[in-house]
Amino acid sequence: MSIFQLFKFLFLLQCILPFSVVANELLQQAMDGEPEAQYQYAFIIGDSDATKSRHLIEIAAFQNHLKSQQYYLAHIADNDFHAQLFKNNIKKYQTIFEKEFTKGDLNQLRKIGNDGDIETQYFLWLLYVNNLGVSKAEAYTWLKQAAGNLHPEATFSLGLLYYYGYIVPQELPKAKKLILNSQALGSSLARLLVENNKFNFEAQINEHD
Repeated sequence: MSIFQLFKFLFLLQCILPFSVVANELLQQAMDGEPEAQYQYAFIIGDSDATKSRHLIEIAAFQNHLKSQQYYLAHIADNDFHAQLFKNNIKKYQTIFEKEFTKGDLNQLRKIGNDGDIETQYFLWLLYVNNLGVSKAEAYTWLKQAAGNLHPEATFSLGLLYYYGYIVPQELPKAKKLILNSQALGSSLARLLVENNKFNFEAQINEHD
């Protein structure tokens, strides 16, 4: 190997290694259930593992990650059984999430959430989901409060965490109870996913017994 080839190899290695480190970090975050990381990692593996990439996009979209919902509609399907729900969700939140939330904005939302407003409690969870300034630990406390106050989508989101084992240990019976409760409370996404057998509860519960 000539000196030139050696320098070229070292240069390429320097370019590849940082990317590899970033990819591994995103993979770990995605497996820990962070929607923004699931979205970003799906792009990295899109050409090499389209099935896994789609699965990550779907999971993030089910958690109301708007960029994943937009990607789903543009590149996967725009007329399947939950596409309309994604469209409605984007319409509801897109302009809100386009703004930059200051510390003052977040503190005001926290005050409203602490006063018991369940929509704000769930909204603070969505800010974490969409990578908009709320930490996972704080967002989880808001999600639990909103679900405890019977917010349909918060109850569904908490059920997803138990279904996949994100933030909390995987507990399929608890996931089933929460997701079915969210359906009864009026979660349209929960209803459609359950009706279309997206969650094969009994088989998975038996598999884990």
